[in-house]
Amino acid sequence: MSCATNPELLRIRRCLLSVVIVACAGATGFGQSAGVDESNEADGFEQRIQKLEAELATLRRDHAGIAPESEAAESETVEFAEALIPAEESTGVVTISNWTSSRFSRFQDEADGAALPQPSLGEDPDLPNLPPGFRDRLGQPRSLFDSSEYPTVNWSGFLQLDTGIVDQDELNVESVGRVSAESGLRRVRLRVDGNVRETSTYVIDLDFAASGHPSFRNVMLAFHDAPIAQNIQMGYFKQSIGMQAMTRATDLRFLERTLPFAFDPFRQTGIGAFGNYAERRGSWAFSTFGYPTDSFGVTTGEALGTSLSTRVTGLPYYEDEGARLLHLGMGYSFGTPADNTVRYAIQPGFFVVDPGNPDASTMVPTFVDTGKIPARAFHIFNAELAGNFGSLSLQSEATFAVVDQIGGPTLAFSGAYASVGYVLTGESFGYNRRHGILRSIVPEQNFDINGGLGALELTAGWSYIDLDDKNIQGGDMWNFILGVNWYVSESGRFTLNIIPTHLFDPEYGPSNAEVIGGRAQVEF
Repeated sequence: MSCATNPELLRIRRCLLSVVIVACAGATGFGQSAGVDESNEADGFEQRIQKLEAELATLRRDHAGIAPESEAAESETVEFAEALIPAEESTGVVTISNWTSSRFSRFQDEADGAALPQPSLGEDPDLPNLPPGFRDRLGQPRSLFDSSEYPTVNWSGFLQLDTGIVDQDELNVESVGRVSAESGLRRVRLRVDGNVRETSTYVIDLDFAASGHPSFRNVMLAFHDAPIAQNIQMGYFKQSIGMQAMTRATDLRFLERTLPFAFDPFRQTGIGAFGNYAERRGSWAFSTFGYPTDSFGVTTGEALGTSLSTRVTGLPYYEDEGARLLHLGMGYSFGTPADNTVRYAIQPGFFVVDPGNPDASTMVPTFVDTGKIPARAFHIFNAELAGNFGSLSLQSEATFAVVDQIGGPTLAFSGAYASVGYVLTGESFGYNRRHGILRSIVPEQNFDINGGLGALELTAGWSYIDLDDKNIQGGDMWNFILGVNWYVSESGRFTLNIIPTHLFDPEYGPSNAEVIGGRAQVEF
């Protein structure tokens, strides 16, 4: 007869485990109340354990047919119980770290330990009824007897190290100042995400390179499989209006997003919904948010700053899991700024800061800038056209911004870009149907000094932005981008961009600059 098939031995072992759990709680100070003699309470625990050990010995005598492996299991139970009782000098928090093949949890003193999904011990009248708060005293996120596997925790992140120089003519120096060569951490992301329950997820994403201190990038809670709305999210996240803004930083074709990115509301604190239609041949998104929101997710001002954003995409042509497709999209955003101002500004494709935060710490100044415009409201219109054709990928957008100026005429600004990527090694581009965005390639072979090349992509693009209208003269700028992306593995990539830039400053006139920048990127 084995331990697994002997219900009496199993019952004794579970009782013994239950007593020791309570003993552990007593060792950490749990369960003690005023007027209780701690030494008497400890003696009571010891007496019960001794009683159970005696029952085990009796059981062994009465069941001479117990198999050797069961005797070993019984011995392990006693040793296991002794190991559970923490030493008096221990100050660690009792946490669940793993469990044995017999599905019983082991404990260890580990001050920063994390709980793994816990086994179900089932309903048993011999298990003690643990009071509320027991799990908190042990540092656990749920009851010891909860069979749930949630919440789950996944860690990931990426690192981008950039370097570059800017060659300027004399008029450009007079217009924006001397731009120094810059090398540094562009992004250092650490992300934790997972499921709270089967149909609800969370994300906490921090950037340790932004403005010299950790800043929020995506912090949200989402509920999936919702009626009609499909997916509901709340927190600090990207407001969906255009493709390049929604594209992950690791999947960008160039070092940075192009010039019309200046108009995008980007990350704000709010609540929204997104989903798909026509058997995932299209996507949609809608959100409402406070504007403007700083990098800590806070909106401040005299008014509430209620705004909204929406985007719809479609795939009239889709084959080979996105390797061949035609993408159409349009977006719209409306906002009433909480501080009654709007500002559009951007750098020429190198160390570009997020919209709404043009004064963030960077050695590359903004080349065009409206300054703060007193405004009641703004409207942003966006149109998208993109396509994948095997190793060839095309992407373009046009953006128009209308500002209802306080004490002045209505203003209109505009921007657009077009880009192309071609993979010399034959890989195809991907597509994220859930959010309607292009994905970068995955190399068929990793780089290896013994023969693996990785994947090589040639890129080219053009973009412009016009921030001149009526009494606001923020300047206009256009640039070309030539580049190469070398994917050494699925998680490693090197990028080189050459960006000739033409600037027209209302005060200093036309000028030129050329940016040469590179990046090393690794995901983990």
